[in-house]
Amino acid sequence: MMVYLVHLPGIRGIKIGITGNIRRRVYGLSAGCPIHAEQIAHLDVTDVKSGYKKEHELHDLFEHKRICGEWFDLSEEDVNRLIAEHGFKRYSAPILTIPQTYRKDPISVSESAIIMSQSKGSVHNKCRTGIIKSTKVFGPSGHMEYRIYEKDIYDHMIETNGRLNRKKFANGGEPAVPNTLKPYYTVAEVAAALKVKDRTIREWIGNGKIKAVLFGRHYRISASAIEAMKQA
Repeated sequence: MMVYLVHLPGIRGIKIGITGNIRRRVYGLSAGCPIHAEQIAHLDVTDVKSGYKKEHELHDLFEHKRICGEWFDLSEEDVNRLIAEHGFKRYSAPILTIPQTYRKDPISVSESAIIMSQSKGSVHNKCRTGIIKSTKVFGPSGHMEYRIYEKDIYDHMIETNGRLNRKKFANGGEPAVPNTLKPYYTVAEVAAALKVKDRTIREWIGNGKIKAVLFGRHYRISASAIEAMKQA
């Protein structure tokens, strides 16, 4: 059992919650969302009762920073405070070893989900929204299904999921690659940066001039999509 800190990269807010299975909890938060939830830190507790007590204590501590529910507008200083004063341990993502060669044929969403340690629904949504490159083929059932090339899977993981151990590369010996996660911006933020009206950005999204993803009922636009639109 643990009290956890989880966030959706590029989206304001950190969730303070309690769970007995952090991996399943992260999958649950990522389901149906184009952005994969990431664990920041955790505090091991002995039982459910002490876990809820600590969770409520932290909710009260950061009440002035509550966005809604269990989501709080915590800063890096707040996280460091929880580590220093409350015994939280910062999550260290597992090292990812990439293969020397990739499979020639694209693989299914189910196989991709295993490699990416994500739910099938999360991977399917990333294919549907264009976050990860994919192709559509007729599956055994006769319906259209997504297929993903293994290289595109690892390229996506390098870009979004952080540390990489490149020692397994054929040219070997390169240092680990740090997390280069690209944030997402609101329509208003993009409009202000490009000096246009919000309505113009929504029109560009509608006609495909700029790519965006839906987060709930609101559009979010990645830094790479903004750059691609500028260069078009």
